[in-house]
Amino acid sequence: MVTDVIYRHHPGAPLRARIYRPPGKGPFAALVDVHGGAWCHHDRLQNASLDERIAKAGIVVCAIDFRMPPHGRYPEPIADINYALRWLKAHASGLRIDPKNVGLLGTSSGGHQAMLCALRPDDPRLTSMRTKEALAVHAADASASFVVLCWPVIEPLERHRLMRRYAAGDAIERELAALIVPSSHAYWPDEEAMSEGSPLLALERAESVALPPVCYLQAVSDIAHPRATALRFAEKYRQRGGSIEQHWFDDIARGEREFLVKSPQSPQAVDGLTRIVDFIRSR
Repeated sequence: MVTDVIYRHHPGAPLRARIYRPPGKGPFAALVDVHGGAWCHHDRLQNASLDERIAKAGIVVCAIDFRMPPHGRYPEPIADINYALRWLKAHASGLRIDPKNVGLLGTSSGGHQAMLCALRPDDPRLTSMRTKEALAVHAADASASFVVLCWPVIEPLERHRLMRRYAAGDAIERELAALIVPSSHAYWPDEEAMSEGSPLLALERAESVALPPVCYLQAVSDIAHPRATALRFAEKYRQRGGSIEQHWFDDIARGEREFLVKSPQSPQAVDGLTRIVDFIRSR
């Protein structure tokens, strides 16, 4: 069952969610899907093929729109994601959801925002309630029971500097830079904000953060999200006491990173889906 709802109102721009519900009585595990698009592009339908398959496996998926430039920039979009987690928990009964098993899934820049939201569920910048509808959601907390990261931008400052170098690289690198560099400037106020909003640097600064279990998926050949950075994040996450599993996928073309979404019938995507579902079911 698929339905569209408005989960949050902003002046002139209501935010919609598409909810994918499996058949049965539940209660089901659930997740908020945060789409990618270099922080500035796409909408809640970007990951539809993945969301549909996760729902068929018995997990409720709430794929959300959130503010993006020019209507909102860091940290406002993450406040919307924080709110969406609360909203989903507040509606757990009607959606046949287990409110103790609600997490996040994010792809690319959505993975960055999902992870940062999970690390800082009580950040006052993200939890302020400014509308009447928000008061009804306030009782629910924004903690994530788990996080699924699909090729996330786990260190945005480092990635921004990499893309600037790519602007003088080969054709694939230049294409990436042409998309990502302007989008980074639109989303982030400056490099200081990129550092402050970096999940990896937050861990390395020894900030007080939440550490829900993480499942991390990425192509080995992904040049937009450096593997060394992902491994550094996993090492630091474990050092801080968190649980993280990383899955690396071979035989994917250089520059092609969204294999779970764009090639759903490929062996890598089938394997990736299995790993996501097994991870969520193990909570």
